[in-house]
Amino acid sequence: RKFLQSAVMAGAALSSPSLKAIVDRRSKGPAHLSIPFDHDWMFLGKAATPSKPVPVTLPHSPAKLSWQAWEPELWEDVWLYRKTFADPVKTGNQRTFLKFRGAMVTADVSVNGSALPQHKGGYLPFAHEITSLLRDSNIVEVRLDSRFQNVPPEGSAKGRSSIDYYVPGGMIRGVTLLVVPQIYIRDVFAKPDRKSTRLNSSHITI
Repeated sequence: RKFLQSAVMAGAALSSPSLKAIVDRRSKGPAHLSIPFDHDWMFLGKAATPSKPVPVTLPHSPAKLSWQAWEPELWEDVWLYRKTFADPVKTGNQRTFLKFRGAMVTADVSVNGSALPQHKGGYLPFAHEITSLLRDSNIVEVRLDSRFQNVPPEGSAKGRSSIDYYVPGGMIRGVTLLVVPQIYIRDVFAKPDRKSTRLNSSHITI
């Protein structure tokens, strides 16, 4: 881990003065906020006929699960989740993202009525920038299609009878609200150089 941190710092410092300034500022204090977003969600049942909101904490499944008798018919539907929250940053100098770690299977997310790009794949995390959509008080809504689909993790056009596992629907993993600077490093990939005789040789991609 120390090797990766030092390699990233060195790569950033050498690549451009602006990145070096970000690294210097990061060393003096937090450059971002990671706000847990798992509590105070409201589950409204089926999206076609919403019911009385029920408070839930993520992760959550519409069906009561059992190790012995899973019934996919109980969760294979389109569900509705909703959450209200305040703007975490009001200075206007930072960017805000909603990061979902997993929502089964196809998620249509909206913030204050504005639709965000659809995401398919229950095991794949995804994030949306919501900076321009934020107000003092906000509502995020997730319309979640948990029916069997030919996308991961199901991934079979023959239907669920062709696989040897079941995947329950719902918001199966947590959500985080991320606040970052205007310029930030989103991903870092370190690949060791197997041809080099140096132990600390690697290629850094930012």
